[in-house]
Amino acid sequence: MAFDITLSGEERLFVGSLQISVKRSHIANFLGILLIILTISLAGAGFITYRNLEEIVSKLETDDRSNENLLQYKEILVNLHDMENQVESYELTSDPKYIERYNRSISRVFARVDSINGLNQTDTELLVFNDSLRSLINEKTFTLNQLIDFRSNQDQDDFKELEGFLDAISANPIPPAQTTKDTARVTEPEPEEKKGFFKRLLAKKPEPVATPKVNQDSIILAEKKQYHSQINSKVDQMRSSQRLVSQRQREKEMNLLSAHFGIQNQIIDLVTFLESRETTKVKIKAIKAKELANQTSQQITLFFSLATLLLLSSVIMMVTYVQRNGRYQELLRESKKSAETLAKAKERFFANMSHEIRTPMNAISGFTKVLLRTELNEEQKEQVEIIHKSSEHLLRLLNDILDFSKLQAEKLQLETTPFSIRQVCDDSITLLKASAAHKGLKLYSELDNVPEYVLGDPHRLRQIILNLLNNGIKYTEKGEVALLVSGERKQNKFHVALEVKDTGIGISKNHQLRLFQEFEQANQSSFSKGTGLGLAITKRLVNLHQGSIRLDSKEGVGTSVFVKMAYPLTDKQPVEESTKETKHDFQGVHVLIADDEPFNTKLLATILSKKQITFDVAHDGTSALKLAMTKPYHMLLLDLKMPGHTGWELLEEIKSTAGPNQNTPMIALTATVSSLDKSRGTTFHFDHIMRKPFEEAELFDSIANALNIAPPEDSPKRVTDLSSLMQMGDQKFVEDMVETFINGAKDGLQQIDIALKNQAYENISLVAHRIVAPARHFKAGQLVDLLKNLEKRADDQDSTISEADLNHIRQELDRVIASLRSALQAQIFN
Repeated sequence: MAFDITLSGEERLFVGSLQISVKRSHIANFLGILLIILTISLAGAGFITYRNLEEIVSKLETDDRSNENLLQYKEILVNLHDMENQVESYELTSDPKYIERYNRSISRVFARVDSINGLNQTDTELLVFNDSLRSLINEKTFTLNQLIDFRSNQDQDDFKELEGFLDAISANPIPPAQTTKDTARVTEPEPEEKKGFFKRLLAKKPEPVATPKVNQDSIILAEKKQYHSQINSKVDQMRSSQRLVSQRQREKEMNLLSAHFGIQNQIIDLVTFLESRETTKVKIKAIKAKELANQTSQQITLFFSLATLLLLSSVIMMVTYVQRNGRYQELLRESKKSAETLAKAKERFFANMSHEIRTPMNAISGFTKVLLRTELNEEQKEQVEIIHKSSEHLLRLLNDILDFSKLQAEKLQLETTPFSIRQVCDDSITLLKASAAHKGLKLYSELDNVPEYVLGDPHRLRQIILNLLNNGIKYTEKGEVALLVSGERKQNKFHVALEVKDTGIGISKNHQLRLFQEFEQANQSSFSKGTGLGLAITKRLVNLHQGSIRLDSKEGVGTSVFVKMAYPLTDKQPVEESTKETKHDFQGVHVLIADDEPFNTKLLATILSKKQITFDVAHDGTSALKLAMTKPYHMLLLDLKMPGHTGWELLEEIKSTAGPNQNTPMIALTATVSSLDKSRGTTFHFDHIMRKPFEEAELFDSIANALNIAPPEDSPKRVTDLSSLMQMGDQKFVEDMVETFINGAKDGLQQIDIALKNQAYENISLVAHRIVAPARHFKAGQLVDLLKNLEKRADDQDSTISEADLNHIRQELDRVIASLRSALQAQIFN
């Protein structure tokens, strides 16, 4: 059965473009495969060519060695001939310098033989011939040495015999013949009697006896004749023996010369053979090198042919891909524009959402704080606290969303300020203690080897810890949630290791893989417990710290989350944030409030009235501009987003127009404070930009700074501050907290005293650490420093801790207690 399918024009166009696309794809694939084949072939041809060129170079080096061998052999013959010349010169002149030259020639000959062996260590046949040559040279040297010794001894023997004869004659003089006397016979003196040593010493010398003169000429003549006769006889005897010796020496010399000539001929024959051998090797290698050069030339031609094909293919591919990339870049540009538009829309959405949510939240949070400071019955107080906690929960959810948006846009920056990891951990535990206690959970922390201070962002670390602890408390129905902190010091950095473990429901393997993704929760039925952004934000914050995070969990057993980050070490102490109630005198200050939300203006009016600050209210930008142009004010409080005129437009209009408020300080109020807002605020000369909801102290401090209102100089400096506790509850709550601290601190000092006497340093550290946390809530800075120092010394097992140190802490504790009780009596929280 055949079917007739009819396509419309657009469909045919689509099919045609699809076919063209498929064809282009096939062509591109074919070109790609061809390019790969050509590249491999080119690489192979190049490798073979390289190997051949390397072999040619090796052969040329071998030829150089052969030529060097020929030169060395010729030099050996020259040095051997020089040896003979030096021997002949010595025989003619008997000059020792020729013997020295002869010895140097011998050394040069053997050095050249060794040089040939060093150049041809792999040629075993040549080494054998060189050993034979060395043996012949040794024989020749031995023969020449014998000739030199033989001729020297011959001359010395002739002279030695004659010298010996003459010495014998002189030693035995000839007895004189009978001589004629000129005077009387000579009488010999009688021998004296032998005397002792002392007698001879003291005896007189004998008188000289006259000796008769003898005829000396006749005696000398007789001796000459006798000597002459003996010498002639000896000379004749020596001539006859010399003729016999000379004949034997000539025979021996002829034998030595014959042996020398034989050795010399053998050396010449062997060297001639070696020279011809090297010449033949050179010719053979030259022929092989020529053949290899021809082969390499062909391979180089093939190499360049393949390279040309590869180049052409590459050009075709490049042109193809350039055209395709042009189309892709156009698509990318359009996608980029769409992404930028989407990002701007997203940013506007978050900004608008933040503003719309924070505006009512500002009123809710502000008024609940005001209500909590008034006299309420128990039911009213419970209801207001529920409203306050609900508003805080909504703010946390909003902050999670905004933080995640900033992290996604990579616009979140970390602060770098000194802070205490221990304090951040203690504060986090304190903040969540009530939530854990409400579910009957044990919440605690253990810190080991944690430094005093580091550099970093304490707020983001607190956010990480709170997110992890909140998750642990959220999904744990019974048992405990623990924060374990440890680490190590490396290269002036502290590598902190955080572990948050719980005994909760655990997480399945499938959920663990995507738990750190946004809007993911371990239990999909628990969306009411949060946004699902906590762990995603935590992971991004850890990555921002260039750290790592991992999770280990078992269903029904519990979960452990491990975080590792690094902070630079520092000795600088963190600057304590002051939350004290302002003592500035705002009597006579008149301000303009401009906000389009009635509950925001009502909240500001309530707060300002507490300090006797008078005000006018404008509910839109138009009426605010009209008031600002007609009435003078000490301060303008402007919302940045209002109908009619925005806060930015009001600022620009008022500053650019001569009027009563051209130089009046202005504070901006907004639900979101971005880096762009801060930059614009500096450009437009806003004195301060405040984010809603704000603290009263921040508002009053900003007004005081802008108006240069100094606090009263006679205000005594307090040792403690109850402002943070006053924000948490009523007067009864503050009194209970103060009394609990006083009793606990006194009891703790007694325990420290006992532990010191027993040198129980671990107990000293634990008790001191327990007192530090509540002391921080009262802003008892001096007491906190003393206790922290004691804790550190106890951790180091410092045996110098003394009773004087405890007395110092007692004195400071007494000052803190006195300050707290004074504050309660004065009712500074009203």
